[in-house]
Amino acid sequence: MYFKIKMILLAIFSINLFANDLEIEKIFKNKEVEGTIVIESLNTKKIYIYNDKRAKNLYSPASTFKIPNTLIALNEGIVTKDSVIVWDKKIREYESWNKDQTLLTAFKSSCVWCYQEFASKIGVEKYKKYLKELNYGNKKIGDDVTRFWLDESLEITTFEQIKFLKRFYTNNLPFKIEDINLLKEIMIDEKNENYIIRAKTGWEGRYGWFLDFEDVKTSKRYFLNNKGLIYKNQEVNFMKNMLILDEEIFKNDALIFNDKNIKSIILRDKNNSKILKVEFKDFPYLGIWSKPNLAPFVCIEPWFGVADEENSNQNIEDKRGVQVLLKDELFSCFYSIEV
Repeated sequence: MYFKIKMILLAIFSINLFANDLEIEKIFKNKEVEGTIVIESLNTKKIYIYNDKRAKNLYSPASTFKIPNTLIALNEGIVTKDSVIVWDKKIREYESWNKDQTLLTAFKSSCVWCYQEFASKIGVEKYKKYLKELNYGNKKIGDDVTRFWLDESLEITTFEQIKFLKRFYTNNLPFKIEDINLLKEIMIDEKNENYIIRAKTGWEGRYGWFLDFEDVKTSKRYFLNNKGLIYKNQEVNFMKNMLILDEEIFKNDALIFNDKNIKSIILRDKNNSKILKVEFKDFPYLGIWSKPNLAPFVCIEPWFGVADEENSNQNIEDKRGVQVLLKDELFSCFYSIEV
């Protein structure tokens, strides 16, 4: 139920293209992907397009905006090639984000919190100036300077992306040549004597099933040790309210949340289609688990109780999650599953 795919914006130069539009269409249909691709030579003499209607539509650039954003951050002196971007110790959904970063690792792992830190220092007014100078998409920033390239305030078409990439390739951007060359080096994904492919992932750099937490953006997760006991908890930030079901997600056992704001979860497939929805109002805990390494199932379990803590005093009256009823008192709860 999971496939890795690189959503790559390409500007291909001086190589022969052996695909035609129909062959490209077959790839999309075989993978059951709704999308578009534009492959265009630098001199525009060769161009291959799948779904040109979609290529003309405005969409969020998401992490492809890290291309201009990196140049902006370098130009503003917020980061350099040798900078260490110190991790804030908040646990996020990708293991590769949960550590100190360099500009190279932040770009390669598409580390959102790093670029949000850059954005908070750059500010709205400077972004307005840069977007106008770059003629980038609709040039809108919206209400949150740390999310405008993610929350659909800023939008751009595929054809506009290609124009921007050509300007980047030909060094026709209002940035220092050494910064442009540094970014070109960082972007190399594949290189040999015949060609260089530079790339940037779009959304999560993944293509697979995920859990939609709807309106919840952050929560607290509990961790279990090898004896099944709770030994720590940390804040978790969800990307666009999503938790991707990748090969690392259950590496540290079950995901256990203690958050009454989580009232429902939607399981979505690789095409964002709803598979099922679990609603569970007023449950204090939520357990989500599966076997590691992409087992073909996931368990979504609303809980009223939870595992004991590592340093527990073994007194049941003090145990987290115990429900106490008086004589003749009734307790009821329910959850629903919509398929």
